[in-house]
Amino acid sequence: MDENFYKNIVNLSPVGYALHRIVLNDAGEPVDYVYLEANRAFESFTGLDVDKIRGKSVTEILPEIIYDEYNWIAEYGKVAIEGKEIEFEQYSQPLHKWYRVKALSPGIGLFITYFTDITEEMKNLEQKTTILSVLNEIVFEIDEDLVFINVISDENKLFYPKDKILGSRISDVLSGKTGEKFIELLKRAKQSKSKVNLSYLSPIEGDERWFRAEAKYIEFRNINKYVVGIQDITNQKRAEDDLKSIRDEYRKVFHGTQDSMFLIEVKKDDSFRYMRNNLAHRKNTGISLQELRGKTPKELLGEEAAIIVEGNYRRCIKEKTTIVYEETLKLKTGTRVWNTSLTPVFQEGKISYIVGSSHDITEKKQRQLEIEYLSYRDQLTGLYNRRFFEEELKRLDTPRNLPLSIAMVDVNGLKLANDAFGHESGDEMLIKIAEVMKRLCRADDIISRIGGDEFIVLLPKTDASETKKIAERISEGVKNETTAAIPLSVSCGFSVKVSADKDISAVIKKAEERMYVEKLRESPKLKLKTIQIIMRELHRSINGERDHSQNVGDICERLAIEIGFNKQDARYMRYAGYMHDIGKVGIDSKIFEKEGKLTEEEWLAIKRHSETGYRIMSSVNQYASMADYILSHHEKWDGSGYPAGMKNDSIPIESRIISIADAYHAMTQNRSYRNAMTSEEALEEIQNCKGSHFDPYIADVFIEMIKENPA
Repeated sequence: MDENFYKNIVNLSPVGYALHRIVLNDAGEPVDYVYLEANRAFESFTGLDVDKIRGKSVTEILPEIIYDEYNWIAEYGKVAIEGKEIEFEQYSQPLHKWYRVKALSPGIGLFITYFTDITEEMKNLEQKTTILSVLNEIVFEIDEDLVFINVISDENKLFYPKDKILGSRISDVLSGKTGEKFIELLKRAKQSKSKVNLSYLSPIEGDERWFRAEAKYIEFRNINKYVVGIQDITNQKRAEDDLKSIRDEYRKVFHGTQDSMFLIEVKKDDSFRYMRNNLAHRKNTGISLQELRGKTPKELLGEEAAIIVEGNYRRCIKEKTTIVYEETLKLKTGTRVWNTSLTPVFQEGKISYIVGSSHDITEKKQRQLEIEYLSYRDQLTGLYNRRFFEEELKRLDTPRNLPLSIAMVDVNGLKLANDAFGHESGDEMLIKIAEVMKRLCRADDIISRIGGDEFIVLLPKTDASETKKIAERISEGVKNETTAAIPLSVSCGFSVKVSADKDISAVIKKAEERMYVEKLRESPKLKLKTIQIIMRELHRSINGERDHSQNVGDICERLAIEIGFNKQDARYMRYAGYMHDIGKVGIDSKIFEKEGKLTEEEWLAIKRHSETGYRIMSSVNQYASMADYILSHHEKWDGSGYPAGMKNDSIPIESRIISIADAYHAMTQNRSYRNAMTSEEALEEIQNCKGSHFDPYIADVFIEMIKENPA
């Protein structure tokens, strides 16, 4: 293809492009640069005409650039002279815009810039930092000792100087009944676990303003606190008081407020008709007084909206007091969100009218959604958190996203780094690994940190082959990173949901199992440590399993000695007996607690534990031979056992020892489905099953051993 083809591609690119030549002084220092070429996006982002600036220097086109706080010429000079490649975000004072820039050198003395205009993006970022102060006029954060720990507000809106509020108790700042009401408000917030509010008169003498305090008790990790938002509701309160007369004072408030106000007549048949609306209501809703007057909610708003608003009107009548709520209505001016208060007006003891006051909070709700978005992020790594993952999993678990892959990523050695080098080292590991994952995963992949050292990746419309490549890229990419503490390493495991009827939790569980198996391959020390962790989890999750493991180990060692094993081999049998059920770690503990008959699926899950135990133990060199013993400890002498149906002497003798030890101890313990046997009853059962279930010789030795010394 000719040169024009590529030139057209560059010219049509949505990313700004410009080629420059650096200008040096006699000392070889960069003092200027010349525009050689640029594309259309460059013109759009800068407002500069390429044809007019081509061949001219930047100081000629933008002379004020030499006064810019950022030394553009010097930075670009490094690129052109040293061949460096840089990326940055910077505000251009001459052009009054923010840019995201990548600069590189195609040859000595030349540099290319690729950039985009991020002015709006930076404005939005600045806006988000002020969200909390916009949502409420005053925001207090109060600890559980009722001490003010943070204040968000302009100084002129506070009752007292901010420095006197911080560190003070509520009772020191708000004395008397106001302080008591505030303390009671916080108690209600903590008890209800939801937002509660309080309306109160300003505690400052002579100040007649009314305020509403909205409190929420927040529990987050180890930090518990109250967040209290304060809003000035003086106008609303005055409206409630003044509207009782519905005369001259009412008219002033009605038309003077910026809130959208309307008056509803309550008919004797409990129907409603609108009587009037104020100027703000007409402007904000597009409904004139002529359109509104005499209309029912259904005639004015339509049947669907009428059902909603009439429900609130009836609630106001039932509660006989002012009610406040949020509602979303589709009007001429569009779909808007309103904070509405309804106040009943009594005449001769009956409610004859309802006065409504609505404030448009659409933009505020949008900002709240932005805050909620931030709540979905992991604070340390910037990745999504468990809450977001769980919600995205529900959203993505649909047939159209199949195959849906899930990759589990576990950080190796995180606890070691924390213990040895402090949590800052562990945090550094997590941050670097998160950066690698963000760099190597695709744009549509959902990466979340769901635990201290655990990450999970959702990969919609991704098969096993592609998922494997991504997992391998992550593992290799992490290995290429370094920290001040220890080399970085992760263990990855994935599973794929290929059919709609497969339970996604089973897919996650399988990915987690594979991740753990992968973790066992990382290093001998790490594997040994992981074995210990798995055994602890096994003992924690299954009642009585710790005692069972220890007793089976003890019996195996005794029996091995009786059969003729040397002390070292007998000791090894003790370890094998202790860990014979390690494969149960992946089985739902509820199966072992079930009193009734197991389903076929539950029984198959239990039967797989010897194979699972084999896979876990065989990944550790020190336990490779022990893995065979664990694999075959449910084989039977007559070949009716599992998983391979081995028989007679083809079953390792160590497995035959474990088999009898396991059966004896299990029979003499209470189970959810039966009571414990006596030792004599268990020995009789072994006697009856020798030659079918158990090796006859080992069974005879065992029975004699227990009879002589049961302990």
